[in-house]
Amino acid sequence: PGYRFAGWTTAEGTNGAPRLDRRVTNGGVDRVLATFEPIPAGTVATRQLVISEINYHSPDDLEAGDWIEILNPGATAVGLGGWTVRDGADDHVVFLPDVTLAAGGRVVVCRNRARFQVAHPNAVDPVAEMSFGLDNGGDQVRLMDPQGNVSMRVAYSDSAPWPVAADGGGSTLQWVRTDLDPALASAWAASVARGGTPGAP
Repeated sequence: PGYRFAGWTTAEGTNGAPRLDRRVTNGGVDRVLATFEPIPAGTVATRQLVISEINYHSPDDLEAGDWIEILNPGATAVGLGGWTVRDGADDHVVFLPDVTLAAGGRVVVCRNRARFQVAHPNAVDPVAEMSFGLDNGGDQVRLMDPQGNVSMRVAYSDSAPWPVAADGGGSTLQWVRTDLDPALASAWAASVARGGTPGAP
């Protein structure tokens, strides 16, 4: 976090190439290194993004797979490049694409794009897929800025005081009390709409 890919370095010292074109013959082994550079000041997002909805356990008849909605609550657009989504494990990470999220805009990160689109054919197209799933019994979801700072952390549970309807009952978790700390179960409610409202208020 806080760095961006700068190019490749080979044994011959070639660097800055965005692609790695190497051919090794006769079973030889060559060392290549990915190089990174700090993201210059002023190019990273300065507005906070938030996790506004979480689907961690779909009902059997509307299996959308796990998904997370991210909202830009600010008055200006935010570049998503460098932002990441993680669960409770540091090696479970999704790098958000280098696209701009408009003020008030929402994007979705999902576990399985095809499954999500079948369950929500009229919803926003997910911007990224997770290589990991969220635990049905409770997990942690973290949204981290390009410097590696935690912008928002939610440690949900499948039992009260967390909304139990989100545990396979057809609802999602929605952050409805934005005046409260999102770490509090009382800040979250079960969605009224079956399957939630991915990409929409």
